[in-house]
Amino acid sequence: MANVSKIIGSLATAINKVSGSAISGLSKIMGATISLFSNTKSLSHGITSEVDFATAASTASDFQLTEADAWSISFWIKPGWTSSLGTSTHLIASSEAGSSSAQDEMWRVYYNESNNRLYFGWRSASNQRSNNFIYFHNPGVNAAATISGLGNSFPSDNWTAAHPGYTNANGFTLITLTKGTGTFATNSNWTAYWNSKDLGNPWYSSGNNNGTPDLTDSVARKFSIGNKSWDNKNNMNGAATLYDEVSLWNVELSQAQVAAIWNGTDAVGAEDGVPLNLQDPPSPLNSDNLIGYWRFETDGTVSTVGSATLTLGGDVESVTSPA
Repeated sequence: MANVSKIIGSLATAINKVSGSAISGLSKIMGATISLFSNTKSLSHGITSEVDFATAASTASDFQLTEADAWSISFWIKPGWTSSLGTSTHLIASSEAGSSSAQDEMWRVYYNESNNRLYFGWRSASNQRSNNFIYFHNPGVNAAATISGLGNSFPSDNWTAAHPGYTNANGFTLITLTKGTGTFATNSNWTAYWNSKDLGNPWYSSGNNNGTPDLTDSVARKFSIGNKSWDNKNNMNGAATLYDEVSLWNVELSQAQVAAIWNGTDAVGAEDGVPLNLQDPPSPLNSDNLIGYWRFETDGTVSTVGSATLTLGGDVESVTSPA
């Protein structure tokens, strides 16, 4: 219960009915809001079909993020890929609705197991792109190897199902990527977080920036989880990867805001993070900045913020395995 800890001297957790009504059927008691949030399911992205997808075609008014906008993407993930992946697996992607080309109004987050890099980039027509990365075996006290808990021995310390680094009690890691204003991803306007901590300086001059990418704000966009948005395909090895509590924000989240999403001890190596209701978040988060939110409850397809309802294909399904 949010804002309610006791009712007539009894702990709220010990009460499941009020005047014969189940708590789950009530929203308020004496004017105090009750949080009905529950974290019971995640999205399982399968691996046995060539085309496995969880994707939504949005309207022109949804998720309109240009190359100059500030935005953030945050999600809980339990990797299923193995050390034999040897290629890229797409985690989150968005592109122009109706297009089959990766060059059309695309932004994406993907992991390449062969070089242990987490990429974040966007691209427009004629292969104009900003594509930068952090490698997890980057050594140093404040660098990715330490912050993630993966270690700096390459390739034995690559991020895999068998070697997940720091996770919460259910084996999930919170990954958050934040972008400031500016056409290109640089060390001054994008940050990668593992749980609640900055993975270090992710930008490299050889990060594959080319031309002037131009994401327009006047086209309908697709949004995809666990696959490439332009063709609904992905490359996986091993058991299915799980996703939970995917959130898209129209601001560059601060470290304090990322820590609020983590909802646990704000320290390297902490394992007590627990998903919370981002529609009614604690300070310093502001739900007005939340433009997309997928929780994978019920049938796993409903976006509780934004109009993009997911279509699940191949071996993708909602499963009882929450973050």
